[in-house]
Amino acid sequence: MRRFTKILFLPFVVLTLLAACGGKDDEGVSSPLIGTWKYSSVDVIELSINGQDVVAYLIAEFELSEAEAQEIADGFSINAEEESDITNVTIEFKADNTYVSSQPGEDSETGTWSLSSDGKMLTVDDQTFEVQTLTSSKLVGRISQQESTEVGTMKIVIEFSFTKS
Repeated sequence: MRRFTKILFLPFVVLTLLAACGGKDDEGVSSPLIGTWKYSSVDVIELSINGQDVVAYLIAEFELSEAEAQEIADGFSINAEEESDITNVTIEFKADNTYVSSQPGEDSETGTWSLSSDGKMLTVDDQTFEVQTLTSSKLVGRISQQESTEVGTMKIVIEFSFTKS
């Protein structure tokens, strides 16, 4: 089960990417994305290994009970303690398609953003997020990542939420 220790750190990698989050719209068109957004929540939506739900994989591969497998899978979830690293993140999306991401005690990060013409894909620097909801007060996005690990291909889908301040 030590092999899963490395997998536990994948959400932290994704959260680090989220700290640089932003978006763009067509030139001259106002976007509900413009303004300052505060982190609200993050959830693991999907976690699979070799195309199989992580609980089913653990049961099949390691002959664990469902309770044991679920306990390990729960370790992949982002709990409140882990979230504390990003709870004070704010992101200001500017009309000139730049952003400033801030977190108390950390240096601000800056970069560029773009929002697809249909409003469904948000690109921040070189990272693209699928926009689930974008209103004048709420931003919900998803990021999906796949990584080859010692145990096979792991896929994680994380949903994050920000509210406009």
